[in-house]
Amino acid sequence: MSYAVGVDIGGSKIAAGLVDGRRVLKKKVVKTPKTRKALLKAILDSIDYVNSSKSRGIGIGVAGSVDKDGNWLRSHNIPCVKNIPLKRIVQRRFRKKVEVNNDANCFALEEAVMGAGKNKRCVFGLILGTGTGGGIVIDRKLHNGANFLAGEVGMIGYPDNIEKYCSGRFIKNLARKYRMKPDPYLISEMAGKGHKKARKIYMEFGRNVGYLLSIIINVMNPDMIILGGGVSNNFVFFSSAMMKSMKKHLFYKETHKTALAQEQAAELS
Repeated sequence: MSYAVGVDIGGSKIAAGLVDGRRVLKKKVVKTPKTRKALLKAILDSIDYVNSSKSRGIGIGVAGSVDKDGNWLRSHNIPCVKNIPLKRIVQRRFRKKVEVNNDANCFALEEAVMGAGKNKRCVFGLILGTGTGGGIVIDRKLHNGANFLAGEVGMIGYPDNIEKYCSGRFIKNLARKYRMKPDPYLISEMAGKGHKKARKIYMEFGRNVGYLLSIIINVMNPDMIILGGGVSNNFVFFSSAMMKSMKKHLFYKETHKTALAQEQAAELS
């Protein structure tokens, strides 16, 4: 067995798990704290809860930017993050090999090696969650970029950052506009029951995501784009609007057939 600890730190929650390949053997999920001290305590406590003497190492995916030394530089969705030496802190506490990278990069690599894209040469992993992120994998190797910032499609202007239109934040904002409770889980439940305004929210969301997909395809021409993140679980509600918008913004008809998939690898949350 090849046990390892995986940690996913997002803007809404921290999920830690003891994994064996694609099997999650033990997990813990907590809300993401708002202060630096509480955030670090929650991370270390979550790892401690799932850790095993048999685990070979700890892999951490964070929302935001990191550097080659495993320092967590900043996070748009977790304002208390500023130059946290996360790799060093976790290594010192647990005395195991530790790797830290952007969460979307980790997602893309996982899916390209073990999930939906394992037989594809060029894979783009797109996270639709609290924020919007992306990761690029070519020939089963992660492309980090010169500053570990490759794949950050959420920062594309639209006219604001496109993350504002392709994340849970957009769904909440539109719910407020329609005088609905800004709770993504409630809106998803309402959409499932055929609620017109809830369905309309996802249709508008889908049009935005389709435009983003067209940018990714026009620039990269990947073999496959894999969607992940909590909002992607509502794919059935926004897929038709997404595909229509995507094709509208693609010039070459060949790219209309770009393979799309949802995440398949082990999910901690």
